[in-house]
Amino acid sequence: MSAKALKLHLPHFGTAHPPRPAGLQGLHQEPAPAKPAAVAASTDKTQAAAPARPAKPAGPDHAAILAAAVAAARTEAETSARQAFEAERARDAEAFDAHLALARQQWAAETADTLQASLASAHEAMEARICDTLGRILVPFLSEAVRAQALSEMSAMITRLLSDPKAP
Repeated sequence: MSAKALKLHLPHFGTAHPPRPAGLQGLHQEPAPAKPAAVAASTDKTQAAAPARPAKPAGPDHAAILAAAVAAARTEAETSARQAFEAERARDAEAFDAHLALARQQWAAETADTLQASLASAHEAMEARICDTLGRILVPFLSEAVRAQALSEMSAMITRLLSDPKAP
């Protein structure tokens, strides 16, 4: 229970009575202490003839009022704490989502750079292997000049085919 919530209810409870103004001091008398049993028995006969005073109505149940106030204060404090917790949780979720989006963006950029470099080097290596293999195959059949021209044309065609996304 928070101190603020309890503070609102404390002035209404307690055993000490607030000081009375000087003009009202004599109006309310404290109840007289109980008489011993022997004295009470002897005075019963004299009081039997006297009219009975009406019984004082029972005062408010301070324990019940205190329990209700404590329960209300506890409920108010729990509600306040729950609202603060939910607000903090929402701020944490927003911060996490922003951090996660930034991390994903950085990862995508790094991965794209790595893939681009890998694809470019793989493209160059594949082109070199095809040209070397074709050159070895054509050596017995073509002269050196024809072989060089065929290799350059083949290299240009392979480059064009590999760079065209619509090519099979």
